[in-house]
Amino acid sequence: MTRCNFAWYKLPIFAVLHALFWLPITYLVAISKDHISPVVPYVSALGIYPPEKYMFMILMSSYGMMATVSQWIWCWKASRKIRKLKRSIILHFMCTVVVVVLTVAGISIVGLSLINTKDNNAGHYHLTLVNFTCHVIAIPLGAIIIACISNKWIFYCFGRLFVVIQMMLASASFVHFNQIGLSSFKRKRFLLH
Repeated sequence: MTRCNFAWYKLPIFAVLHALFWLPITYLVAISKDHISPVVPYVSALGIYPPEKYMFMILMSSYGMMATVSQWIWCWKASRKIRKLKRSIILHFMCTVVVVVLTVAGISIVGLSLINTKDNNAGHYHLTLVNFTCHVIAIPLGAIIIACISNKWIFYCFGRLFVVIQMMLASASFVHFNQIGLSSFKRKRFLLH
């Protein structure tokens, strides 16, 4: 029987590279079919019209699953290290909270891939809000866990700071582009009727 030698620590890197590879391709397909405007980067509009709808569903759902599994592995390893160092039960609790919250975030990402924004913008908005809220809870808890169990915590905290900045910019642009996208959908529906 052969043994699987997959390096699990590479899963988050693979998830990001997977998204960075497929998102521009899906976007270019949508632009070539004239389903979205090349000027307004309303990425959620990729999930409306075929064929990019199915490409986007596969991209987002696979990314959500890979991100969730990688967080489970990270929390499992952190929990083992906490147990090995005989640290406080509070760190175990925080690790459990991080697992639960990031699992909910992963489920919301998969849910976002299945929702048609054109017909259900409220569901899209709520799932995005859940995803951001889960990350806002998990990022500081993960930084505290790393600071308590690792000697190289400063690098991790700087990395998490960049993620927080990205999420703040993404949430601001989400609200802005959501308004732009909704108005462009209304115009497009008006022009088609």
